[in-house]
Amino acid sequence: MASFIQFFIAAAVLTTVLGQNYNYNKVSNGTQDYLKIVQAELLYKINLAEMENNAVDVRFLDRLAVIELQQKQILNETQQFNQTIIPLPALSLTWKYCVQKYDSQLVKHQIAKDQFNACNVKAQQAGAQLTYKARLLTEKARGYVLRTLPSYANECPVNDKNQTRVEQCYINYVSMFTQYVQDNLDKAQASRDQSIFDMNSIALSAVQCSFRTEKVVLDSISLTAKNINDCLNGQEKLNVFRNAKALN
Repeated sequence: MASFIQFFIAAAVLTTVLGQNYNYNKVSNGTQDYLKIVQAELLYKINLAEMENNAVDVRFLDRLAVIELQQKQILNETQQFNQTIIPLPALSLTWKYCVQKYDSQLVKHQIAKDQFNACNVKAQQAGAQLTYKARLLTEKARGYVLRTLPSYANECPVNDKNQTRVEQCYINYVSMFTQYVQDNLDKAQASRDQSIFDMNSIALSAVQCSFRTEKVVLDSISLTAKNINDCLNGQEKLNVFRNAKALN
């Protein structure tokens, strides 16, 4: 599948390049074709680099989406527990006493949601510039290919009768040009590699932030349920009795 995508990208780039007017009128058709093909090949590489930039951003958003899905499940549990205990005080005075005494221990749904959102916003802000440098370098290479390479058509003598010397002149220019573009793409790759490392670090921090809130929320549900149940079963009175007996 990837090879088909790359083929269509290359075909589209080549069609675009060959369809534009680059003012090659002063050079031979062979030289024009040579420069246009070099340009198309370089744009193909640049498009692949841009796809890799996009892939890093997509991977980061996917990581955050997984975290947010887990948060949503926890929030659903919180909401369900809240909805469960809200009507219970109507059952009896005992229920009313026990629920009202301990429901304040429960982390409220909106508070949990706000805390999760704070984790997500922090991660999103940290990841907003993940591929910024790589994109700058990639676009720098693209602009250089589109604007500078055509001007090389005028750098070599067109009236030189030694065709080999003329061709070698273009080859030398293109070699320098290609190396400059490749240097920028290599720098973009290095920046992208750093972005992946940073992405993992940001995602880990988001997971840890989310887990801390998740633990507090689940612990509050468990503790609230236990205390209400103990209260209903008279465990509080039993504990008071045991403490008093121990003091004696």
